[in-house]
Amino acid sequence: MTTVHGNEGKVMVGTDELRVRSFSLTTRAPVSNDTAIGDAWDVNIAGAPKSWSGTLTATYKKASNEAQEALAAGASVALELYAAGDGAGETYYSGTALIEERGLSSSVTDPVEVTFSFTGTGALAKETVGA
Repeated sequence: MTTVHGNEGKVMVGTDELRVRSFSLTTRAPVSNDTAIGDAWDVNIAGAPKSWSGTLTATYKKASNEAQEALAAGASVALELYAAGDGAGETYYSGTALIEERGLSSSVTDPVEVTFSFTGTGALAKETVGA
């Protein structure tokens, strides 16, 4: 197995690239408890709706940056998340996300960072970059 290095990752917001320092993506397939009185063990069943969410961290840009500005709290955006780059044959995830939070952090020695948290609305697709 080849180890993937994160420096090849990429995030697209609509048709604009957001130059990020990091991103995370979590998918969930919750189970429902179907245990009845008298059962000796918990009984859990699959089938509850799946969900996805994540975070983005980027270096704050003062100049106009369409991707960064599109990620306002409350916005609905098309996201594409590439963990291993966008070369032919690489996989990526895409879907529509709602921006829940937007934060800004500043320190004396580091670049100012802007952070975003999002929750998917609808399906998250796993796709492959074409040739």
